[in-house]
Amino acid sequence: MTTAEVGRPGPRGRPDRPPSGVRPPGRPRDARADGAIIEATLQTLATAGFTGLSMEAVAARAKVGKATLYRRWSTKNTLVADALATLVETAEPVDTGSLRDDLVAWLNTVRRHNLQTLAGRIMPRLLAEREAHPELFETYRQQVMEPFRQQAAKVLARGVAAGELPADLDIDLITDMLVGPVAYRQYTSGYNEVSGTRIAQVVDTLLGGILTRPRVRPAPADEADEACGADGDAPEIPGAGAVAVAGAGETSDGAARAGSRRAEAESTSV
Repeated sequence: MTTAEVGRPGPRGRPDRPPSGVRPPGRPRDARADGAIIEATLQTLATAGFTGLSMEAVAARAKVGKATLYRRWSTKNTLVADALATLVETAEPVDTGSLRDDLVAWLNTVRRHNLQTLAGRIMPRLLAEREAHPELFETYRQQVMEPFRQQAAKVLARGVAAGELPADLDIDLITDMLVGPVAYRQYTSGYNEVSGTRIAQVVDTLLGGILTRPRVRPAPADEADEACGADGDAPEIPGAGAVAVAGAGETSDGAARAGSRRAEAESTSV
């Protein structure tokens, strides 16, 4: 071997191999195992809740050894927290150009999310255990609930900017009022589907109470005086007095004629 060959670098991009028969410390981490563990954790949360979840059950569901699981997550709390963090959704709300249609579309997304996703099925489980494990529900609220609420806030803010909604609108309260009826119906009626018609009714009813309306401009004082007269009395109608007098005269003549007819009838009968 020449001196030049000793200093020549090996093939580019190939890592140096360890001596034959010597294995590097640790075990290569398998990303597929990570995904399987996270999925198994979420599925178990949806069916058994946090209290019913065990590391052994997750390992069995993910088809990995317990040692593999514990090398990645040493406690159930850290495992569940990391699993919940994968549920975050950051989709932008639709923009149809109609405040009403945008809110209906957003609320329909919330409706489907509650019934058709793991995150929606996990929420009632965590809510039931909120007192015992407030930190887990807070993680869920930040990762799953808050992004949806931010979508509603953007739609409502567009309505404020367009002048359709009042500038002092309590966006957080209105979001609660939109989600509340849908979530209540779903979670208290055995996950019954809320119809699209009901979604539209919720939005229309709420908008009916918060949409801005043009204010009636009070009439100026001089116009009011002209309408009612300077002293506040009702204005005179031309000719009204003559009509009244004529009507009174006609009434008097009719009474005289009726009296004359009665007198002639009495004299004839006598």
